[in-house]
Amino acid sequence: MLESPSASMTSSLNTNGPGVGVGVEEMAADEPAPLIPQMKIKPGQELKLKCDLNNTYGRITWFLNNKPIRTDNGRYAIQGPTMNRAIEGRLTINNVLPEDNGIWQCHETKFDGKEFFSKPIWVVVLGE
Repeated sequence: MLESPSASMTSSLNTNGPGVGVGVEEMAADEPAPLIPQMKIKPGQELKLKCDLNNTYGRITWFLNNKPIRTDNGRYAIQGPTMNRAIEGRLTINNVLPEDNGIWQCHETKFDGKEFFSKPIWVVVLGE
């Protein structure tokens, strides 16, 4: 079951992926395309993306272009809980590469099975 903590957290990505809400292909012709905030960065730099969810006590996963990323390669790290506080869920990308270009989204699975998705962020790797 997918839930959104508030209307402001609802994503506008395609519903076939992790996004919640109206898929782009389902919008009426007179509706404007949804705006996704862009973050531009040069290759080789470090990038930190905030998980825009409140009270994250569940399992955090980050998605790039509707696919979960792996954190065992040393380039991606997700900030975990500290001192019995909620998980920050911030993603650090070490040494940004052109393949990091795309739509990023934070996903949380609560211990009761409920799932939440953050607003998407469009990372644009310059020089492509």
